[in-house]
Amino acid sequence: MDKDIYPFIGRLPMRQVTAKDVLDVLNRAVDRGAETVAINLRQWCSSVFRDGVATLRADFDPVAALKGAVIRPTVENAQPMSRAQLKVFLTKLQTYGGLRTTYLAIRLMLYTFVRTVEMRRGVWEEVKIDESLWVIPAGKMKMNRTHMVPLSTQAANVLRELRQITGAGKHLFPNSRRPDDIMSGTTINRAMEYLGIPFTGHDFRATASTH
Repeated sequence: MDKDIYPFIGRLPMRQVTAKDVLDVLNRAVDRGAETVAINLRQWCSSVFRDGVATLRADFDPVAALKGAVIRPTVENAQPMSRAQLKVFLTKLQTYGGLRTTYLAIRLMLYTFVRTVEMRRGVWEEVKIDESLWVIPAGKMKMNRTHMVPLSTQAANVLRELRQITGAGKHLFPNSRRPDDIMSGTTINRAMEYLGIPFTGHDFRATASTH
C-alpha cells in the first residue's frame, strides 16, 4: 500500500478514483515483473472500496471491472540441482562478494534445508548452538507443528559466525536497510542470480530430497 498505491491514488477522494487509475497502479507492478503483487494490489484496492461503499464513502467499487486484468503467472515446481550443477554452484559460492550474512544464509540452507521463509523468520532465542538444535515454533511452520532442526558441526559454525554479526539483535538475518525487520524474501534469489545459478532458494529442498 505504501509503495504501490498511496503515492499514486492515496490522496484522491474515493469517488474520484476510476478503474483506469487503479489499472495504472496494477500495470506499474506488472511492468516490473511482479504480476502476483499486481493481483494482490487489485484485491486490496477492491477491499478498500467495498468498505467505502458500506460506510457511504464511495458509491461503487471501480476495481470490480478489473478482475482478470492481470493473469497470474504459471507456478513452476521446485527443480533439483544435478550433482554436476551442485559442484558448479558450491565453487561459485566461494567467490560471492555480497553481504556476508547473505552468504551465511545460503550456507545454512545447504546444511539444514529449511524453507527460505523459515530461515528468514529465525530468531536467536530459537537457536541452541551448544545443543546442536534449532527449534522452530509450530506457528512459523507450514504444517503448524514444532520443527526440530538438528545442527551439524558445519551448521553450528555458520551460526557462531553469524552471531558475531547479528547476535546483538533479535533476528538471525535482519534486513540490511531496516534492522528491526527480517531479510527480504528476494535476497537469496538475487544472490543466486548474481552467481549465475538458474535456481532459487526454494529449489534447495528439492535438491535435498533428490540426493
